[in-house]
Parts: sequence; C-alpha cells; structure tokens
Amino acid sequence: MKSKDSDSGSSQFEQIDSVNMNDIPDPFRDSIAYRASMAARIGDVNDIKTLKQKIKILKAAVLKERETKMQMEKKIEQLSASYVDAQKLIEKKEETIIYQEQQLQQFREKLVLLGHESNKYLDLYHKTKNQIIQQNDSTAIKQVEDGDSIISSFKQIIGFSSGSSSQGSQNAIAEIQRLQKENFMLKEEIEKQKVALNNAESKGKQDAMDISKKQMQEVNKKIEQLNSQIQELKDKVVDTTTQLQNKTQELQEKDQLLTQLKQETNSKNQIIEKMKNELEFTNDKCKKMDSKITNYLSEIEQKTNKITQIEAQYELIKVDKESLQQQVDQMDSKVMLFTMRRIQGLYEDPCQIICRKDLEGQHILDFDTVKEKFSLNALDIRDILCEFEPEPILTLQLGKNQTIIFKGGSDLRIIEKKLRNFLNGAPVKRTLTRQQTNKQQQGQQQQGLLDNMFSFLKQ
Repeated sequence: MKSKDSDSGSSQFEQIDSVNMNDIPDPFRDSIAYRASMAARIGDVNDIKTLKQKIKILKAAVLKERETKMQMEKKIEQLSASYVDAQKLIEKKEETIIYQEQQLQQFREKLVLLGHESNKYLDLYHKTKNQIIQQNDSTAIKQVEDGDSIISSFKQIIGFSSGSSSQGSQNAIAEIQRLQKENFMLKEEIEKQKVALNNAESKGKQDAMDISKKQMQEVNKKIEQLNSQIQELKDKVVDTTTQLQNKTQELQEKDQLLTQLKQETNSKNQIIEKMKNELEFTNDKCKKMDSKITNYLSEIEQKTNKITQIEAQYELIKVDKESLQQQVDQMDSKVMLFTMRRIQGLYEDPCQIICRKDLEGQHILDFDTVKEKFSLNALDIRDILCEFEPEPILTLQLGKNQTIIFKGGSDLRIIEKKLRNFLNGAPVKRTLTRQQTNKQQQGQQQQGLLDNMFSFLKQ
C-alpha cells in the first residue's frame, strides 16, 4: 500500500501544473504545503544568480588548476626523460671505460703469461740439459772398457749391454736425435717469446712516449699562447698607465682651479641654501599633513557608510530570517498535528508524546483529542526539545497500554517523519467503519502528495 500510494503521489505531483482546481480534493486544497507551494517565494532569483556566479568562478578555478597540473606533469615528464637519457649516456661511458680497462687487464695478463711460458721453456731446457750431463757422467766409466766412447755411452744411457744388437743402438741414436730436436724447438720458441716480449715492451714504451710527447707539445703550445697574451696585457697596461698619469696631471690642475672657485661660491651661497632648505622642508611637511588628513577623512566617511549599509542589510536579513523561521515552525507544527490526528484516529484512548532526557526529568506534550491540538505552540515545543539535547528520548503513549520509544532531535520535522514512519506501519487497534477506512486511504494519498511537495520545496 505504501509503495502504491507513493507512486500515485509522485505521478500526481509531476502533473500538478496541468491539474484543475476543481479536481483537487477539499482537504488537500486547504493544506499548508499546497498554499506554501502556490505562494511567491522570497529571494530565490537572487540566490540562484549568486549561486550561478559562484559556480562559474569555481569552474574557472578548477579548469585553471587542471591546466597548471597538466603543464607541471608535462614538465616533470620532460625532466624525467632528459634525466633518464643522461643516466643512459653516463652508463654507456662507464661501460666503455670498463671495457677498455678489461682490455688493458687482458693485455697485461697476456704479457705475464708469455713471461711464465718463456720461463717454463727455459726450465725444461735446463732440466733436460742437466739430465743428459748427469747420464753422460754416470756412463763415462763404462765407456773406457768398451773402447767405443760415443756408442757405448748411448747404449748405457738407454740400458743396453755390450753384447746387445745393433737395433738397440739405432733406437738410442733416434731417441737422442729426437731430444736434440725438442731442445732446438724449445730454444726457438723461447727466442720468439723473448722477441715478442721485447716488441710489446718497446711498443708500450713507444706509445707512452708518443702520448707524453703529444701532451707536452700541447702544454708547451698553451704556455706559449699564455705568455704571448701576458706580454700583450703588459704592453697594454704600460700604455694605459702612461695615459692615466698624463690625465691625472691635467685633472689635478683643473681641480685646483675648481676648488678655488668653489670656495668662493660656497661661502656666498651657504646662507641662501639654508634658508631655501628650511622653507621647502616646512612646505613639504604642511602638504603631506594636508593630504594625510584628507585621506583619513575620506576613508572614515567610506567606512562609516559601509558600516551603516551593512547594519541595515543585517537588520533586514534578521527580520526576514525570523519571519521565515516563524513560518517554518508553524508549518512544522501543523504537519505534526496532522500526523498526530491520523495516529489518534487509529486508537480509542487518548495519545500523548512524552519527552524525557533521563528517567528522572520528563515533559508531556499533551494532545487534546476533542480540539485536536497540542497544549503548546511550536516555539514552546522547540524550546522544550532544545532543553533535552543532544538527543531527547521521546515516548509515544498510544492508549493505556502501548508505548513506543524513539530518539529525536530538536527539529520538529525529524519527529514528524518518525511519527509518519510509525503511522505507515502501525497496527490498527479497533475496527473501522467504511467511512473511516475511506478517510484513512484519503489521508494516506494526501500524505504522499505532501511528501512530494516537501521534497520539491527542499530542492
């Protein structure tokens, strides 16, 4: 029922401009919300104009802020991109430096390896040579007995006896020839390594000498240029000093003449200048004081006019505000009476609203069931509710037994809304006639229209 009533009320509210006066029911025609909606509103046009101007200013400020933010973001992106590029260049340079250092280290390691290899070959050569000498010394005694010195010694080195075959001697000779070839190859390899080392050292020394020579030549050229510039400056200084000396002599002579003339004129003009200065000083003071006084007077007049205007506007606003507040309070109280009448229509016994802050202090808002009015007006009810702030506890006494407790503020509109919410979902405690049910349905329809109109007025 509630959703259907609200839907019908919203549709009727949307078409309220095209409804005839005769089609509107009598109780709705006499309602407060209808008369308030038809009455001329005060100051709405001016408020709308000022709000539109403020909205335009705010939109312009927001657009300006967005533009500045976009510009700042673009600048930050450009700076970050340039910073990234600079970092990349620095990293590339560092990589090239590291690569060059690695190449130098590899070259140095190669030189060291070449030196080690040459030393190894020399050690092998000396070892083989010493072994051959030792073997020759050990077999020298047996060579005397055999008579054949060279062949017998080779036989004894390899391990053959005097009675062995010719094949063993040939093998020994071949082994000796092989060793001699290896020694010769080792010697050649060592000489090559030595030549390579000497060439590398000479090349490095030559490169260093060339670099140092180039640097020395560049330094000598710069020194020669600086010496030539210094000599030119010295010549210029000498010329300028001679010119300055001549000019200083001329100026000294002229200064002497001028000093004599100044002394004569100063003695005559001192008294006149003092008098003039005193007169000018006094005149300036008088003019400044006059201008300050006029400015102060004009400012005081402007400020007094502004103050009077502001006071007049404040008084008008105050009066308008008080009158509007009274109208709103009257409307709120009447709406609350309307809802209370509807609540009372559901119950046989009299209903009351009890306002209490604690269990100790309370105040009863009496509702006369015969006159269908509260015993107090809207302002008195507001004052009573304000005493029980921040949030008074309101008790709705429905007949003798049923009570409903809810919290409400000092605003009558909030209390009325809570009562209306209760009314929409309240159980009926007595049997109603057909006429009463028709009145109740009519009241619900009117309440839906009132809700729509109040929402329109709030907008």
